[in-house]
Amino acid sequence: MAPTARRPLNRGKVTLAGVAPMDNQSGKRDGPRSIYGGRPDVRAALYMAALVALMRKIIVLANALIRDQREYDPAL
Repeated sequence: MAPTARRPLNRGKVTLAGVAPMDNQSGKRDGPRSIYGGRPDVRAALYMAALVALMRKIIVLANALIRDQREYDPAL
């Protein structure tokens, strides 16, 4: 079953993959949150998939601009 608003993703699975934000707190000190731990190979595969998806989106946008002979407008 896929995670939904009614059934959130299991925190253990996210931590095992190494993509859960970890708190850096002690007493009143509230440090930055960071992502660490878990299995590096799983985390690398997830990041690579996200990177490929982002690159594909940029290429599709660039091809559409070239096809329509338009300039890139970041406001759109």
